[in-house]
Amino acid sequence: MSAYELARSGMRTLLAEKLPFPRIKVCGGCIAPAGLHRLQAIGMITPECEWHGPALDTVRLVSRVGSIRLPIKPYQSVDRRLFDQHLVEKAVDLGVVFVQGARAVVMPNDHVRIEYEGSTFELRPGVVVVADGLGGSSLRERNEFQWHVSSHSPIGLGAIVQDQRAPRKTSEITMVIGAGGYVGFAPLNDDWVSIGSALPAQLVRQLGPAEAVARILRTARVQDDRIAQAMWKGVTQLTRHRRRIAHKRVLVVGDAAQYVEPLTGEGMSWAIQCASTIVPFAARVLNDVDVTRAWSVHCRRTLRSRGFICRAATRAVRSPGTFRIVANLAKQSTLPGIVSRRLCWCSK
Repeated sequence: MSAYELARSGMRTLLAEKLPFPRIKVCGGCIAPAGLHRLQAIGMITPECEWHGPALDTVRLVSRVGSIRLPIKPYQSVDRRLFDQHLVEKAVDLGVVFVQGARAVVMPNDHVRIEYEGSTFELRPGVVVVADGLGGSSLRERNEFQWHVSSHSPIGLGAIVQDQRAPRKTSEITMVIGAGGYVGFAPLNDDWVSIGSALPAQLVRQLGPAEAVARILRTARVQDDRIAQAMWKGVTQLTRHRRRIAHKRVLVVGDAAQYVEPLTGEGMSWAIQCASTIVPFAARVLNDVDVTRAWSVHCRRTLRSRGFICRAATRAVRSPGTFRIVANLAKQSTLPGIVSRRLCWCSK
C-alpha cells in the first residue's frame, strides 16, 4: 500500500521483501469494510479481481456458555497468498521496483543495508518506510524504535486448512472463545478455511500450537479434527507498540508500528488506513521537515477508537459471565444490529 501510494505520487520506489511471493501469512483471513473501501477508492482492487473468497455477513461467537450470531456489514474473505501478490502487482504496474528475498536493515544514519543474492548493498533513500510486521528485524540497529510489549499479550497462530467435510458454502465468520484466548475461522474459496488465533503465550509454549488451539476449542465444547493436521505458523506476542514510529527519515507503518489485539478482519484495515495517507508525510521528509511527532499523532488518532473498541470487546467476551449476559440481550430483536454496527469498522 505504501509503495503503491508513493509511486502514484511520482516518487521512485523500491519495495524490498524478505520472503519470496506468494507466501503464507498468519492472518484472520478477512478485511473489514473500512479497509475494502480505502482499497477501492485508490484503485488497488476492483470487483472482478480474483484474490478474494466469499463475502461474510455474519459473525458467530461460540463459548462454553452459549453462542451468538450477529449480522455484520459484509467483510471480505481473503487468501493472503493471492491477495498480497495482487497488491504487489498493482504497485509494480505503477513503476515500483520489487525485490524478493532481500533482507533490509535501517542503519543509524538512515541508510539502508540490503542483503540480496549473496551481495550486500547500501542505499541512501530520501525516505524509508518500514512495514516488516511484528517480528521484523529491519530496525534492530535503531534503539529509538524499541518495542514495548504488554506482559499479558497473547501469541498469534494461523493456518490454512482444507475442509474435508461435505462441501458447503458459508458467509459466516466463526469465533470460538475459550479460557484466555480465541480461535477464528473464515471460509476461503474451494473449501479452504483460514484459521487465526490469539492464545496465551504460556499455553502455546507448554502444549505446542496444535494442542493449544485444540484446548481452547475444547473449553468451548468444540471439536475440530482439522487442527491436528494443520501446518501452524506463529508470530510473536501481539499486543505491543514502539517507543516511536517515526524519526528523521524513517516512517513505520502497519503491524511494525503498533498492534492491539483486533477483532477479526481489523488488522489489515488498520495498516491500510495509515499506509494510504503516507504521501504528504513522506513529501515533508524529503524536504527535510521533521515529522516524528506529526506521523505518530496522525496514526494514533486514526486508530484510537478502534483500539479501544477491540480491547473492550475481546476482554468482555472472554468472561463467561459477560458472555452469558450479552447472549441473553442478543435475543432482543434490535440489539444484534446495534452491537454489530459498533463492532464493525465500516468507515474511517
